Amino acid sequence: MQVLGQFRDADDPDLCVWMRGFADMAQRRRGLEAFYGSDFWWAHRDAVNATLVDSDDVFLLRPAWPGGGLVRSSRAPANVHRAPPGCLLATAWCRIDPAIATRLADGRDAVRASLQAAGALAAGWYVQETTPNDFPRLPVRTGEHALACFAIFPDLASARIHADAASAALQAGGIDAPAAPIRHLLLPSARSAVHA
Repeated sequence: MQVLGQFRDADDPDLCVWMRGFADMAQRRRGLEAFYGSDFWWAHRDAVNATLVDSDDVFLLRPAWPGGGLVRSSRAPANVHRAPPGCLLATAWCRIDPAIATRLADGRDAVRASLQAAGALAAGWYVQETTPNDFPRLPVRTGEHALACFAIFPDLASARIHADAASAALQAGGIDAPAAPIRHLLLPSARSAVHA
């Protein structure tokens, strides 16, 4: 399991987001079984779960095309407590036409150029994984054909200015953006491997 990023929401102090990565679904299951079956988890799970109101709003995603995901940096050492720079603009559309993924892959150069023009330092595009969740202890959103863009901006102010950048990038690629995306401005924690 790769811990890709941990974030707090700039507009909701009660929301945190974290991203995990796996080579494939088989590795995901092995990694989750190993962690949630570990002595460490069983020793601390009650304390962790007591801090969570809801942990079920989970997307299971894969890169929209080979190489379409975010490139992560290295994580800071455990003794580092200062957050790295940047803001992750997370935009997700639910209940999309699954064919959008193919059109996105075909138009990715225009999509990438549009985000760069808006000031994004990097971006990753993801679609919902269609393989069934084989670790049901962790429920995930299903049947939504989700599309998500994670764009890294240098700071919160520039991410706010370009809050519609992902929708505009889809249009630049000749794709009609699905209506009403879910959008979050996420600030990386000290050890997040996704940051500016």
